[in-house]
This record gives sequence, C-alpha cells and structure tokens, in this order.
Amino acid sequence: MVTNREVLLGRLWIWFTILGLGFPALVLLLIGIFVPALATGRDSLAVGGVLFAVAMFLGILAIPGIVVGRGLAKGKTWAKIPALVLSVLILAHFPIGTALAIFTFIVVFEGGPNFLP
Repeated sequence: MVTNREVLLGRLWIWFTILGLGFPALVLLLIGIFVPALATGRDSLAVGGVLFAVAMFLGILAIPGIVVGRGLAKGKTWAKIPALVLSVLILAHFPIGTALAIFTFIVVFEGGPNFLP
C-alpha cells in the first residue's frame, strides 16, 4: 500500500531533479545550439560544443532522480535503496537538498529496521 508520504516524496524527488539538473541542462543545451549559429569565429563552435556536452552530462545525471521519484510515488520497494544513496549524495545541497534527504530518511526508515520486505 502506497502512503501519502511516499507519493509526496516521489513527487518531491522528481521536482528537485527537474529543477536542479533538468532545467539547467535544457538552458545549456539551447545556448550550446544557438551560440554557434549566432556568433562568428572559430571559438564559437568550441564554446557551443562544450556547453552541449555539459548539458548532456547534467541531463544524464537527472535520470536516476526521476526514475527513483517515479518508483517512490508508485510505492515500489526497489526505489528505497537508490533513494537512500541519492539522499546521501544531496545532503550537501543546503537547504533544499538537506531537507529532502532528511525527509527521505524518515519515510524510508519509518517501518523500523525491516524497511524492505
């Protein structure tokens, strides 16, 4: 049975990931595409390529957070361990990442020591 806390946690993970990594990746992707088209010179192509590569890297980093968020929102037990791993990684993103990580710890461990079936 999926609790309201798990659904909320899943949605928070999705939004945190989209706003934290997905949106900057989209902006960098657009800049990386349009800089070479608008600027002239040899260096504009290199700048566009670097921005495009950074955008792809950020986009790839966003995939685990979105997948974990969907899994938590649907009550999947496999999503709890990756959520804990991602929570440890975002603890330093004060204050929003820290709050999300603490909330993740609370929701995952609320069943006691046997939090996985």
